[in-house]
Amino acid sequence: MLRRYSLDGRWLALGLLLVVGVALGNSADTRPTVIYMVRHAERSRVNPQDPPITAAGRLRASMLSQTLRSVPLAAIYSTELQRTRQTIKPIADRTGIQPTIIPRSNPTELVRRLQNDHAGQSVLVSGHSHSIPGLLQTLGVQEEVYLHRGDYDRLFVVIHKNGETPILVQLHYGGLAEDARRRSAARSR
Repeated sequence: MLRRYSLDGRWLALGLLLVVGVALGNSADTRPTVIYMVRHAERSRVNPQDPPITAAGRLRASMLSQTLRSVPLAAIYSTELQRTRQTIKPIADRTGIQPTIIPRSNPTELVRRLQNDHAGQSVLVSGHSHSIPGLLQTLGVQEEVYLHRGDYDRLFVVIHKNGETPILVQLHYGGLAEDARRRSAARSR
């Protein structure tokens, strides 16, 4: 089932807690695996092979950390590229969790770890526009997901209980969504 919400700040945090709270239920034995998946923040045009994130990207990364501040993360995953590592750095610094780097060329290893090592836990994954849709499908999400060039504000929440089809909730975070959409629309003209 596809649900799309656009929330900012406190409402996004409250929405995340409600969605995950409902999915968790009352029993620790039935606790689902919750995967928070984001595309890296806005990237620079410098160093095309491995660009860093921009000032707007650093702001977005900080907003992501604030958005997920109440989520009890067990692990953080990122690709080897600096834009994905910089996107999750504020969260890693705040939580003290050492990010696990999985090469972007090995999505099978990431999915294996998510499914085998984190049952009943909450995990954050920072990825890329071309890899996130495939990762979601491999995790069992049935809805098709598209990420466009300017989509830096999407937060995908995959809630998976053993034996059930995962639930995908798509959110927006960072409050920069309208600006990004306007820039993207202006470029396509």
